[in-house]
Amino acid sequence: MCKRAVLYAVDAKSLRAAQATFAGADLRESNFANGDFTGADMRSVLLRGSDLSRAEFMNANLSSDVAVRGNPTMVMGSNLESANFLGAKLTGIFSDGNQGRPAKLPAGSAFFNGFLLGRGAILNPETDLSWFDSPVDLTGAKLRAVSFEHAYLPGVQLVGADLSYIYGANLDASSANLSNANLERAHLHGTNLQGADLTNVDLDWAELENANLGGTTGRPKSWANATFSNTTCPDWSVTNTGCW
Repeated sequence: MCKRAVLYAVDAKSLRAAQATFAGADLRESNFANGDFTGADMRSVLLRGSDLSRAEFMNANLSSDVAVRGNPTMVMGSNLESANFLGAKLTGIFSDGNQGRPAKLPAGSAFFNGFLLGRGAILNPETDLSWFDSPVDLTGAKLRAVSFEHAYLPGVQLVGADLSYIYGANLDASSANLSNANLERAHLHGTNLQGADLTNVDLDWAELENANLGGTTGRPKSWANATFSNTTCPDWSVTNTGCW
């Protein structure tokens, strides 16, 4: 039982900890290479600079739970080479600067440029996801001011996501579900949103020059001061003044 424990800089290579509880634990700079955390409760743990290479996290719960520690799960600057996260719960993870590549991830998750991405993912502003092209579910993710330039994400789930201030030039998010997402002040120059669901989207101050909104469904919540220029509207008309 390690709930709220501080296990800073532990050398526990090949630790057998299946079904164990580490919820809220500080596991910074620890060596858990080849460890077995199958089914473990690791909600809101801090894993910064830790070696998780070849570790088993199958069906473990690494999701964020502010009731446990007051902070999200943090996986930062850690070695994830060949780690197995199949079936794990990764909702709401903050990640940055990880090395290696996990062997397996749960459905709807992805790993790109050192970031674990999935439902509720939390990324620092100005994180670079340019050219990202993996299927992923980013429902409820906090992606303020992230760069999606040239990313290829048709059908991506972005329900309720914070996409304010993103740089989405030439992003392909056709057929995406953006319902209830925040796109305030988003830079969407040349963005392809064809067929996307825009129900209750906040487009205040968004820049939609050369954007393709053809065939989109739903009606945005607001679009005050949004910029339209050579913008293709849901009805396929092209406008410089507004679509709704």
